[in-house]
Amino acid sequence: MNDTKETSFIILGLALFSMFFGGGNLIFPLQLGVNGGDFWMTGTLGFILSGVFLPLLGVISILRFEGNVTSFFSLMGKWPAFLFRFLLLTFWIPLGSSPRCITLSYEGARALFSSLPFAAFSAFFCLLTYFCLFKKSAFIEILGKFLTPVLLFLLLGVLVAGVSEGGFESISREESIALQNYQVQNFSEAFWLGLKMGYNTMDLIASFFFVSSILSLLGHSKRKKRIIVKASCLALFILTSVYSLMIFVASLYAPAIWDIPSEKLFLILSEMILGEKAKMAVALTVTLACFGTLMALTRVYGDFLKMMKVKEKSGIVGILMVSFFVSLFGLKGITSITSPMMEVFYPTLLLFIIISFFRVPKS
Repeated sequence: MNDTKETSFIILGLALFSMFFGGGNLIFPLQLGVNGGDFWMTGTLGFILSGVFLPLLGVISILRFEGNVTSFFSLMGKWPAFLFRFLLLTFWIPLGSSPRCITLSYEGARALFSSLPFAAFSAFFCLLTYFCLFKKSAFIEILGKFLTPVLLFLLLGVLVAGVSEGGFESISREESIALQNYQVQNFSEAFWLGLKMGYNTMDLIASFFFVSSILSLLGHSKRKKRIIVKASCLALFILTSVYSLMIFVASLYAPAIWDIPSEKLFLILSEMILGEKAKMAVALTVTLACFGTLMALTRVYGDFLKMMKVKEKSGIVGILMVSFFVSLFGLKGITSITSPMMEVFYPTLLLFIIISFFRVPKS
């Protein structure tokens, strides 16, 4: 029985890591490493505080309410709470993070197949997600047993190789001046930049709704909640380790990648470290990272639609269809749709999570 418990929390922890580690998580740590330069350690501290500690608060707060999101937002009143959840989830998932995952996955696939049409790839990616979500009980197994171990192996392979290579030193005087002007100049700037970029991962929303969704899958017994707590701590520990490595490696290679577009940062950095031969492994890393998150996001929104009496399969099809069409706008278009709204919803959720620690959940 102990072995079963142990395996369960490890598999669930790995699954949670895969849910968290999507599109933005491949971008923001690398951007911070490049921008942070010599102050990368201070930047990392800020990033971990907002990108790991805040999600941990999200996990604890929703567990206190037994995963009951309706009860959590009850202070708003029934209909304002419903409207808030609907808008938050809609702008976060089918209009934001889901199409962003598809777009970033395409960048990885295009490294191997340069003439691959985006619309065809997006349609295939959504279809694959649908079939992997077809069996609800297999969702966590797919992520925890198969997808995440491969993702971590590939990701850590790139990062460890980057550390052993020692970075990029060859740079002209003009480029050096341009890089210095681009990077932060002191500890304080690095810390606040890290805090901002960790906040921009929006993993607080992810932790809150992912754990609520997993509770609905596994059940609400004390034993299950203990497993979820242990799994969440494992996932956040792995996230902390991976983020720290990513930031450090990016700081080593900053002279070579500081002017690279954000969506191509990981691909270009990986090619510099491992060479052209590693293209397939790198493309697979990007695709797996985004695929795991897309599955989790679709599941969360599907659970919300199910609460509205929408049939599960119909809901998942609808979510993926919207994600497909929004992905056609590209990263800039997606950001322009979601950013203004998320600047309102995200701080509101953070405020409610802080308030929740001063409330007594209804039994």
